[in-house]
Amino acid sequence: MFLLLGIGNTDYSNIIHEGTYKVYKENVTHNWEDGNHKMHRDTIRTKTSGSFEVEFKTWAAFESFLTALNAVKTGNEYALSVYSLNTNEGVTGSFFVTLPPELRQKNDLTFTPGVFTVQIEES
Repeated sequence: MFLLLGIGNTDYSNIIHEGTYKVYKENVTHNWEDGNHKMHRDTIRTKTSGSFEVEFKTWAAFESFLTALNAVKTGNEYALSVYSLNTNEGVTGSFFVTLPPELRQKNDLTFTPGVFTVQIEES
């Protein structure tokens, strides 16, 4: 089993909707053209980024997730463990996280965060 999303010692892979996980490791390059008009790309580093959809069945589960995220937050970055699909490897590092939850009212007048897309980008 792959660890798609790890926060601290907790595996949150089970909250990710099947078929929505799109996290890849890409090269960050410096592109330049020489005197003979030939293009060159020098790889500076690799960077993992992507997105996935998550769903929380209860408000308490969502609050627990936010508490876990805040526990690994330093400045604007979060210490996460994710899985890179194109390199078939786990990646642990500092990530920027965009988390746009939506409040949805259920028939029993309680609220749920529903399904939303989380975007991550390695710092």
